[in-house]
Formats: sequence, structure tokens, C-alpha cells
Amino acid sequence: MARVTGGAAVFAAVLALASILAGTVVTALGVGGCLWDRGQPLWSRPDLTKVPEEVAQWVANSLPLDAGQAKTVGDKTYLLVTWGPQPQGSKVEIIAVEQVPPGSTDLDVTVRYTKPSGESGAAETVRPYDLVVANLAAGEVSWVVEGQPEARVMQVLGEVRPIVAESRWIKLFSPAPGARVSPGFVLAGLANVFEGTVNFRLLTAAGDVLIPESYTTAAMGDWGPFREELRYDLPAGVAETEGVLEVYWISPMDGSRLDLITVPLVLGR
Repeated sequence: MARVTGGAAVFAAVLALASILAGTVVTALGVGGCLWDRGQPLWSRPDLTKVPEEVAQWVANSLPLDAGQAKTVGDKTYLLVTWGPQPQGSKVEIIAVEQVPPGSTDLDVTVRYTKPSGESGAAETVRPYDLVVANLAAGEVSWVVEGQPEARVMQVLGEVRPIVAESRWIKLFSPAPGARVSPGFVLAGLANVFEGTVNFRLLTAAGDVLIPESYTTAAMGDWGPFREELRYDLPAGVAETEGVLEVYWISPMDGSRLDLITVPLVLGR
């Protein structure tokens, strides 16, 4: 179990962009849940154009992740499940929200994942998600996969910021591709990789090594944050040059570099 703690124009714009670029699936499954002690539904699906701005941004930032998250805003808790890039036709739904024990603020959230039937060779073109709101400020939120008691929904162990570059299991917050940087620039993001080890190195566009292969730490099994200040020295007489930051993790099987992200940069002094 994990302890998981919202205008409209921004959400509509971000959602439209995400839908165009990533094929986002927006579910609209109606009101769910049961009546609770205030005579209101315990949970329902909100009008996606009327959620608080912070919730809209949180949803947009989270679309690349496989995760279950909760965000309390005032006396309501928004529950979000995302499935990252999946084959066309995939869907994820929140199908039940229950107070455990009855009357408490702790919630069990049950989710259902559906893959398309037939051949599984479809390109990864959609980022399914579902968002519901519970009418209470939740305490502990636990995530359950329908019909799979041993399965778990991954958690996000840090803040979800706008993702500027990504591979399947590494998501970068900074630096953005094409950014001008100087020594001490910040490499930051979220990753779910073997032993939580995120590797990186910095090269000039010509292939000269400015920072040899090194590493920082994130998480394995959940999305953990990583942050590292990267310092380098340019050759004498060079005020600025093009460079490439490589971010990846190393296979324990054969030492290959997996989930490689290549970030072009302008390196200054």
C-alpha cells in the first residue's frame, strides 16, 4: 500500500494537444460508486473541462506513465490511473472505489486493464487513462487490479512535472532537447529501471567525451525521481559547442544500453 495525497482552458488545450500527438484515450463511462453517509455518490467521473487547473496539468503530465495516483484538492480526492503508451484499442478503467473499512477515509481503488483482441503487433499510439473524483479528502489509497490479487499498480514517488523527452521507462523533466546549458546544469526526471540505476554520459557532437558514463538513482518497480547536477569542461578556446546527453539504463543480461534518450544540447561555459 502507498500513501498518496486541482482552469478549464488549460486542460482543454493540453488534452487536445496530447490527443493529437499521442492518441490519448479519454474515457467517459458515467457515474460510478455507491451512496455514502452524506447521501452523495462516494465517487464519480468529473467534467473534464471543469476540473481545477492543477488537476488538469497533473493529468497531462502523467499521460506517459504507468501508474495510479491520488491528489487531494480541498475536500475532494482525484484518482488517476494512466497506462503509458499502448497499442491502439487498449483501455484502462477505474471500476470501483471503496472505503476500507466502511466509513473511513482510506480507499481501495480497483482498476481494469483491457488489451485489444487479436494480433498484438499494433503500434504504440495511445495513452489510456481514467480519472474519477471521490467526495472526501482521502487518507491512504490502495490500488487493486481486477481479478489479479498479486498484481500491483505502480506508484509515483515524486512530483510529476512536464516531460520534455522520454523512452519507455525513463522520463526527463530537464534538460529539454536543444537547450543551452552551462556546467552544473540539472538532469532530472522519473525512472523505473533495474536496481533504480539511471546511467548517463555527455559528448560533444564530434563524439568527444565530456562526462564519461556515470549514474544517478531512481526506483525499480515504481516511478522514482532522479536529479543530478552535471559539470563539464570545454576544451581551451571553445566558448560554445553542440553536444549530446545520453540517458539510459544498462541491461544486467548483456550490458547493452536500454531505453536510450538522446538529448541534443548547446554547451556553453
